[in-house]
Amino acid sequence: MNNSVSNTGRLLWAGLRALVVLTIVCGVIYPLVVTGIAQVAFGNKANGSEIKSGGK
Repeated sequence: MNNSVSNTGRLLWAGLRALVVLTIVCGVIYPLVVTGIAQVAFGNKANGSEIKSGGK
């Protein structure tokens, strides 16, 4: 019984670590890198542009 509880705890801890690491990588680091590359490669175009009606 103790072995089963120990294995379950280890699996839960591994899953939690994976969740935290992937959240940081996919939710913070990757968007910052892509935004940085867009800013360097495309300058002001990466920020979008104002929509104008009739050239004003």
